[in-house]
Amino acid sequence: MQNNESVKKILKRLLVFVLIVSVISATAFLTIIALRGNTKIKTDNTSDKTEPAETTISALLKTDNLNSLSPKVYLQQPSLNSTINYKLGSKAYAISVDTNQSLIYFSKSKSGPNDITIVQGQIDAFMKTRGISKSGYQPNSSNEIKYILYETVKSVCQLSSSQPEPNSTAIKFHEISCINKTDIEKEYLAIENLLTVYKDTQKLGKFNQATRFTESEGSVSYSTVSLTTADKLMTLLFAKLDNKWSYLGDLSAGDKKYDNGKFIITTDIKEKIDDPKYKGFLIKKILGKS
Repeated sequence: MQNNESVKKILKRLLVFVLIVSVISATAFLTIIALRGNTKIKTDNTSDKTEPAETTISALLKTDNLNSLSPKVYLQQPSLNSTINYKLGSKAYAISVDTNQSLIYFSKSKSGPNDITIVQGQIDAFMKTRGISKSGYQPNSSNEIKYILYETVKSVCQLSSSQPEPNSTAIKFHEISCINKTDIEKEYLAIENLLTVYKDTQKLGKFNQATRFTESEGSVSYSTVSLTTADKLMTLLFAKLDNKWSYLGDLSAGDKKYDNGKFIITTDIKEKIDDPKYKGFLIKKILGKS
C-alpha cells in the first residue's frame, strides 16, 4: 500500500515537471518568434529610409565636407545629361542609362590637381553618411577616367573622375551622377523589348553590355541598340511606325566601303531607311540628309 502511494507521488512530480518544461519551451518559442518579427520590421524600415537619386544630389549641393572640390579649384554646375553604367544582379549584361540627376566639377586650371584619390575618399565618406555603400558591380575604368559606383536598394550613384594626359586639351573634371533603380529597370525592359523583335528573325548570341539610343518625330521613331560582345560591337537599328517596331539591320556589319564615318550603310539598309513610310526621318537621322 505504501509502495503504491510512493509511485503516485513520483508520477505527480513527473507530471508537474513535464508541464513546467512545456510552459518554458512555449514561452521561449513565442519570444523567438516575436524577436524575429521585430528584427524583420526594423530591417524593412531601414530599407524604406534609403533615399532616391534626387535627394542624394540635393544633399551633395548642401554639404560642406567636400573640401577637395572647393570653388577656388573647381567650377560646379549641373550636368544636363550624364550616363551611368550599371548591371542589375539578376541580369547577364550591363547597360548604360542616362540621368539628369548629376553634378559636374570642372577644373579652373588647364590640367587641374592630381586629386582623384582625395576626391574619392571624400565622396566615400559623404555616401556613408547617407547610408549609401559601394556597389558590388564596378564598371571598367580607363587610364583617363576612373569610375566608382555606389548603391542603395532604391538608387545608384556614380563618381567619374578624369585625369587627362599631360598634353591633352581635355579639361579635368569630377562628376557625381545618381539614378533611381526603377529607371534602370525601365531601360532594361525597353532594351529587351527591342531584342525580342530582333530575335523574331535573327539569332542573338551572348553580350556583356547594351546601350540604347532613341529619337522620334511625329509617328516615326528609331532606336539603335549597341551590343558589346567578347570580340565585336553590334549596332542594331530598329524603326517604329504606328507603335510597331521592326528590325532593319546591323549598322556595324557589312563591307567597309559602305562606311559613312558613323555607320555602315549597306544597300539593303539604305533601301529600308529610304522607305517613304518613314517620311524621310530615318534618312535625315541615319544618313544626315535633309
